[in-house]
Amino acid sequence: MLEWLILGGGVHGTHISLALRARGVPEHHLRVLDPHPRPLAAWDRRARSIGMPFLRSPDMHHIDLAAPSLHLFAHRHAGHRDLIRRYHRPSLALFSEHVEHVVTRNRLDQLRLRGQATRIDQKGDTFRVDSDQGQLHARRLVIAVGAAGGPRIPSWAAPLLLTPSPRIAHVFSDTYDPHDDARAADLVVLGGGLSAIQLAIARARDGARVTMLSPHPLRVSDFDPDPCWSTDRCLRRLARLHDPTARRRLIEQERRPGTVPPEVARQLSQAVQRGQLCWREDPISAAHQRPEGLDLHLQSGAIVRPDRLLLATGLRCHLPFFLAHLAEAMQLPIAPCGAPWLTPELAWAPRIYVSGALAELQLGPAAGNIIGTRLAARRIASSS
Repeated sequence: MLEWLILGGGVHGTHISLALRARGVPEHHLRVLDPHPRPLAAWDRRARSIGMPFLRSPDMHHIDLAAPSLHLFAHRHAGHRDLIRRYHRPSLALFSEHVEHVVTRNRLDQLRLRGQATRIDQKGDTFRVDSDQGQLHARRLVIAVGAAGGPRIPSWAAPLLLTPSPRIAHVFSDTYDPHDDARAADLVVLGGGLSAIQLAIARARDGARVTMLSPHPLRVSDFDPDPCWSTDRCLRRLARLHDPTARRRLIEQERRPGTVPPEVARQLSQAVQRGQLCWREDPISAAHQRPEGLDLHLQSGAIVRPDRLLLATGLRCHLPFFLAHLAEAMQLPIAPCGAPWLTPELAWAPRIYVSGALAELQLGPAAGNIIGTRLAARRIASSS
């Protein structure tokens, strides 16, 4: 019998497991169930697939407990002074090596069970979790499944993804292979946010002719959302609203979707000026696949014919099937927007806790970010 079982071993699940160990939870009473072979595997794959050179988060946001940990790690290891001076944004390589350092030092890999939850049932004061690797029993659960809804696919694109040998891919799909892009001389990237721009710049540097099709003008902002949402000042604004619909409205107002930090905006501008890529504020309205390429019909009426189309249209977030079943069976509270309605301690029910984007109604628009896991761990670990 486990005392704690964490479902999800990404940024959130990994940091929360460390926070629980620091609160004195014995190693043999704690496990992390995750389908991937190593911590943060899905997060790391997505970051590398878009050619992310630096994180948007400052070096104070990471999976360790002490706030200066990543900054000190950077300056203690030769060759790892790769921090953008403003806000000390770490490189992906530095962040990944720090993750490995924290996991190894704290034996967090010993807590992992490789598997995927398929059903949860409550039997008295125990939860039974069915997985593709067998059954687990625990007194407390932490739901840290991340963006469980998968890639956000435009309606016109869904049929193309089902065709034999599709010339279209979503960069956050489990089946996306960046090596397939090398066979295309002309690439189109759909999207106008940070992932889309980093992807377009990376593929242009690889030598492809890249066209970006954005649904909106370039939006520049150092952070999304405002750093205030990592502090009690903004979180108190949210807590004063007792209506979940009002909270959702505030969260949407505070978002800065599709924005990029100034240094990435400069890189985009330089790439356009050098002729490495083309930026068009002209999204796709329809698309057809031909044997030799694609016909993309734009809202302006123009037609673009690339070899390959990459969707960088973000991720959906909703309850996975096994959580929807649990919510129905236990009559757990769901807000009108479809998100769990949690207590301030992030409890959905006694001994069931939620972290990540599904905890937005308590933690605000930063809930799904790296800082969101630090906010969540503080509340969840305090209940141990």
